[in-house]
Amino acid sequence: GCIMGLFALVLIFGGGAVARLFVTSPVVITLVTQRLVVAAFFQVADGIQIGAISALRGLSDVRVPALIALFAYWIIAVPVGYLMAFRFGWGAVGIWIGFLAGLIVAAISLTWRFHRLSNRWQSAPALPREPALAN
Repeated sequence: GCIMGLFALVLIFGGGAVARLFVTSPVVITLVTQRLVVAAFFQVADGIQIGAISALRGLSDVRVPALIALFAYWIIAVPVGYLMAFRFGWGAVGIWIGFLAGLIVAAISLTWRFHRLSNRWQSAPALPREPALAN
C-alpha cells in the first residue's frame, strides 16, 4: 500500500516530468499529465480492490465478489464514464474517471465484505482439539 501511495504521489506531482521523458510536445505533455493524475488514484483503488478480492477468494467467497464487481464496473463505471466523457465533455479523462469510480466502489465494497467475513470467522467458536497422542 505504501509503495502504491508513493508512486501515486510521483504521478500526481511529477507527471509532467514523466511525460517529458517520452515526448517534447507541450500539448501532449499536458494531456499526459492530466491522465496521470487520474491514473495515480486509479492505481491505489485498483491495488486495494485486487487485495480485497484475493483475500475473499482465500476465504472461498467468490459469488458475492463477482456480483460486486459486476455492479461496480457495469452499473457504476460505464455510466459514470459515459456521463463524464460525453455529457460533461471531459473526453478521455471522463472515461478514466468512470473507471476510477467503479474501482473505488469495488475497493470499498470488497474490503467491507472481507472485514465482515473475517470478523465472523474470527468470532466463530474454536473447534475442539484432538487429544495429543502419547509416544
